[in-house]
Amino acid sequence: MYYKVSNNVQAWQIEEEFKALFRFPKIYKPAKVINGLKESSLPIITMENPSYIEQSIWGILPEHWNEDWKEFQNYTNTLHLSATSIDSNIWYSRAFLKRRCLIVLTGFYTYYMAGGELYPFHVGIKSGKPFCLAGIYNQLDDGFFTCSFITRNANEQLSQIHNLNDTIPVTIPQGKRDQWLSNEIPLPAVTEILHMPLEEELRAFPVSKRILGMAGGATKAPSYLETYDEFPIPGTLKNILSRHNIITSY
Repeated sequence: MYYKVSNNVQAWQIEEEFKALFRFPKIYKPAKVINGLKESSLPIITMENPSYIEQSIWGILPEHWNEDWKEFQNYTNTLHLSATSIDSNIWYSRAFLKRRCLIVLTGFYTYYMAGGELYPFHVGIKSGKPFCLAGIYNQLDDGFFTCSFITRNANEQLSQIHNLNDTIPVTIPQGKRDQWLSNEIPLPAVTEILHMPLEEELRAFPVSKRILGMAGGATKAPSYLETYDEFPIPGTLKNILSRHNIITSY
């Protein structure tokens, strides 16, 4: 499960990358860790108005839902949804047809389990710029957006540092953004985008458990992402990282 992401850039950097403006720029705040298990928001660009960047609650809710966000998430967690079910007849399939979005972030966190412990990694694109995930959204009666990103089978490299399950969020490369948001693209072509070979060059590096609040009950993340050399990693995991050229500096 993916339930923590990062948006560690300023609003103007997102606007510059996506050629769109925040509708409410003062709401957006950079964050090294965004925890989806708490009610959190992410920037999205919608099919309805791709010229603006909206803030959306992370974890899609059904249309016309009028109870608390957490109440729904207690029954079914919708932080992310599988590409294998997204075009089925489940309640959110209509959003896949009519309300696709780009979910903007600078990275997501994944975990490797070894020796009875979890080792977290931050995954972003090599350039360090903000990028986007394939997402869907609903807009509630009160005007709030809610969204989820879509997952697919992991590629070989990232499966080496994510052995809790075999999925990875679907990234949308720059050349496919307009197609993903288009009202005119036929459904088979939309589905094809979800399964096309990975174009973005992703880069992963291990981070300290302290930044995710996994060690010693930490409540405040450090001011930087500690890297591989600053905390112990099992030898077998080091070898895997070395073979796949995963370790980088931050």
